[in-house]
Amino acid sequence: KLKEALKSAIDMGKISQAYLFYGPEGIGKKFIADVFAAALECGEKDAPCGRCLSCRKAEDGIHPDIIRLKHEKPDLISVDEVREQIVADAYVKPFESKYKIYIVDEADKMNEQAQNAILKTIEEPPSFDVFIFIAENIQLFLPTVISRVRVFEVPPISKELIEKQLLQEYPISRERAESLAAL
Repeated sequence: KLKEALKSAIDMGKISQAYLFYGPEGIGKKFIADVFAAALECGEKDAPCGRCLSCRKAEDGIHPDIIRLKHEKPDLISVDEVREQIVADAYVKPFESKYKIYIVDEADKMNEQAQNAILKTIEEPPSFDVFIFIAENIQLFLPTVISRVRVFEVPPISKELIEKQLLQEYPISRERAESLAAL
């Protein structure tokens, strides 16, 4: 459903200014954010194509219009980091693409001041900005931030689906696939 919703938004040209992907650790939220960002920057109909220069730069992590917030402390994203890396840059036009995309991994580590600092920017962003927040705990966000983003829960993959995929891709027994899927 998530993939369909994002693809539909791209196909219809109805891109929201801010997204929040949340769910358990290791579920693929960052992967989804990276693929979505690449698709937004890709110029091909079947985006992301993986072949164009924009897609290759996105895949290599060097696309100038895909900005990933970096934070020094492992348990906190400070107001200064948000102001310096996002707020101060948000009104600068993209260098080579239609959108300027800000990816904030572990966004639930933004303290209240950091969330308030980014709030005005996501309330009235330039038309070319797209914000992607990745988090485990949606409860740590201010209600005012949640009200201004499209929220997508990334649910765990079912054990049965993992077993099926393992059996299709690897020459292993059903018992082994069940054990691996349980992990």
